[in-house]
Amino acid sequence: MIAAIWITTLLLLAAWTLAAWAMSTLLQGDAGWVDTLQRWLFDAPWREALEVWLPGWSMTLQSLLDALQTLLAWLGGAAPWLVWIAWGLGALPLIGLAALLHVIVVLVRRDRAAAAPPPGAVR
Repeated sequence: MIAAIWITTLLLLAAWTLAAWAMSTLLQGDAGWVDTLQRWLFDAPWREALEVWLPGWSMTLQSLLDALQTLLAWLGGAAPWLVWIAWGLGALPLIGLAALLHVIVVLVRRDRAAAAPPPGAVR
């Protein structure tokens, strides 16, 4: 059980680290990738079909992408640092939860071992 707890924790931590690395790499460049994303979304063949189901989605998306580009320009070089601070703030509770589960498993095993009759005892 302890191995399962730590393996799961390490896999989740690896996924969290990969996401933080990807976000940090994305934010280290300029905010020009938002324009590329915007052109791709508005040139997509499914744009008209989506407009039928979600009227006004393109204006909403345009506003969100403009706000994102403004935010990235405002953050500048601090954005990757903020990503890694967020990574640390997310990794600490994950490791803390794994440690807590580890302690709980150890305590439950100790209680069961103390409550079990000795081998060869007659019931």
